[in-house]
Amino acid sequence: MSQRRSFTRRDALLFAGLGVATTLLTPVKLFADPQSDLEAASAQLDSLGAALAEAMDNLNEKTYALDATNNKIGEVQEQIAETTDQLNKQRLVLSAAMKSAYKAGPQETLDFLLGASSPEDFVSRVYYMDRTSKQEADSINTVKALGDQLQAQQLELQAEQENLQAQVAEMKTTADGLQSQVAEAKAYYDSLDAEVKAQLAAQEAASANNNVAYAIETVTRETPSNSSESNDSSSNDSSSSSSSSSSSSSSSSSSSSSSSSSSNSGGGSSYSGGGGGYPAAGGGVATAYACIGYPYVWGGASPATGFDCGGLIYYCFLGYRAGTAGTIGRAIRAAGNWHDSLDELNYGDIVFTRAGYEHVGIYIGGGRMIHAANESVGVIEGPVYACYGGGPFSG
Repeated sequence: MSQRRSFTRRDALLFAGLGVATTLLTPVKLFADPQSDLEAASAQLDSLGAALAEAMDNLNEKTYALDATNNKIGEVQEQIAETTDQLNKQRLVLSAAMKSAYKAGPQETLDFLLGASSPEDFVSRVYYMDRTSKQEADSINTVKALGDQLQAQQLELQAEQENLQAQVAEMKTTADGLQSQVAEAKAYYDSLDAEVKAQLAAQEAASANNNVAYAIETVTRETPSNSSESNDSSSNDSSSSSSSSSSSSSSSSSSSSSSSSSSNSGGGSSYSGGGGGYPAAGGGVATAYACIGYPYVWGGASPATGFDCGGLIYYCFLGYRAGTAGTIGRAIRAAGNWHDSLDELNYGDIVFTRAGYEHVGIYIGGGRMIHAANESVGVIEGPVYACYGGGPFSG
């Protein structure tokens, strides 16, 4: 016999209650609170912007350290060139003196002394011979001292170059870390609703929250495409760049020989044309504008591979690398065209943002410059955030 139970009023109430509960538990689309979304996005971007700003400052410090070390290498190489020149001259003087003494021989020296016409003449001849011997001794000592100085300078150069290579690797690691943070911020920003993005832009335009504005600017900026080949070449070419560029700047050769000696520097800096779709070299500010968006590659001075800050200046004004950022600064000072204040700079002048010629750009007026900033953003137009000084490019 089946245990079938009749459908009672109680059962009907129970089913009705279950129906209501089911309806309440069924997911429905709720209206989002735009203000809440805006506040949450603003708070998140504020945090991301602060982290990005700190990471960018860290990367800039690494970049400045590279420029400072490169300038130091350039100075040492210029000193080596000067010392080598002095050493060669002293060796010629000593060689001539020794040849003269060898040809004369002891007998001719004795004949020279005994040929005196008077006691006073004899004393004069003895004094002359003694002075000649002293000059030879001085030449020998000078050659030895210059040789020791040259050796010390070369050891200093070697140490600076090793330091440079370590800094290049450190900067690359820092840049990679920054890129991952930018990617995180960009992914979050891209996930936001279009209306929230518009509200954020309007809100930040009217506020002083630099972190949110910086985050939005960073994630919406068109970043240069740094090919792996360019990145690899930056560290491989860095020491040859500093070596060839500084040696060419310390010599007084013609532009053609400078160009030849600079062709071995990083980034293929001997390139001087507008072929291959590249911006034509030597056009000053016009070339600088055309180079915006190219990647930062330490040691580079050509759009073929990218630029560092000094390489961009040389490409825009000469078309080939002829030294370091420090070489540019010292040339401006030597020409008597150095100005300490930004107000004294003209459109197209060179502007240094830090002491020691650590970073350089091309001034375009209105407190702005075009410069190769760092590996994260490449060549950009931006504010002159600090002014150490500058002046017209002097070669």
